[in-house]
Amino acid sequence: MAYYEHMDGALLLFTRDLAVAVPNSKNHRKPTWYMRLKIAGRKSYVTRSTKLTKYEDAYTFAMGELLRLQHAANLGHSMDEYTFEKHWNDWFERNKRNGTWKAERAKWHENYFKRYFKDHFSNADNSSMLLNDITAQYAAKYWDWRKDYWKQDKAIKLRDYNPKRRGSKTLGTGNAKENPAVKTLQMEQSALNQIFFDAAEGGRLQQVIRMRVNVKGRTTNRRPNFESGSELATLISNLRSYKNCAGRFKGTRLNSWHRLQRKQLYHLVLFSLNSGMRIGEVREMRWSDIKFDI
Repeated sequence: MAYYEHMDGALLLFTRDLAVAVPNSKNHRKPTWYMRLKIAGRKSYVTRSTKLTKYEDAYTFAMGELLRLQHAANLGHSMDEYTFEKHWNDWFERNKRNGTWKAERAKWHENYFKRYFKDHFSNADNSSMLLNDITAQYAAKYWDWRKDYWKQDKAIKLRDYNPKRRGSKTLGTGNAKENPAVKTLQMEQSALNQIFFDAAEGGRLQQVIRMRVNVKGRTTNRRPNFESGSELATLISNLRSYKNCAGRFKGTRLNSWHRLQRKQLYHLVLFSLNSGMRIGEVREMRWSDIKFDI
């Protein structure tokens, strides 16, 4: 084991004795230098690997870390190294406890973290990146990566076969779009900005990362809408005839169950038109959600 002490013990560089640490190995790579830092005002030492094998490089890196952490301590920032995943878990659980979101919104955050955020902000070995290793430039690359996500081999296989749908009529994830809509990307932008802002506010991130998706030249991918009032009037008129089993929708052998389904469809479409709610929101509606003014 080799070690060098600098700045009256504030900085200590050392290597492990690999012959003792890994006695059964027939050969060893060059030993990695570790640093032990003493930060003013902090009782315990900060001990981390420099991930470097050359002493001069390790010393330069350790000095930079000592100055950075000392400055962070003076500003009241956290000395602990938080990964993106560790911070997200803390941020997510904190918001759930505080009742910030409804259940469906919390589920959205959880799903998008597992599918996209966690995957992008990871190292080559799939370990989560340290927050302070995430640069603004790397964060900005998320958008190109995200737009091409469902075109990559890994995602194509996932879309063609989803193990969560075993026993279902279809195994694929058919609702995954190759080109995400602008609204979808803007929702992800908002979530990521909340995550990074919370990390910076808590002293876990040394720089403020501002996510901004470029929407120029991108279509909204929305379904066609009514171009005139006459089209809407035609829809309502046909729905009314369908409900009343009149006109072109007249039937002589309709049972009571079929008639009920026609009425339900009529009221569902009119409710959606007049409320402006999305299909997913309408399906979550319950009678308890409705308040009657008497």
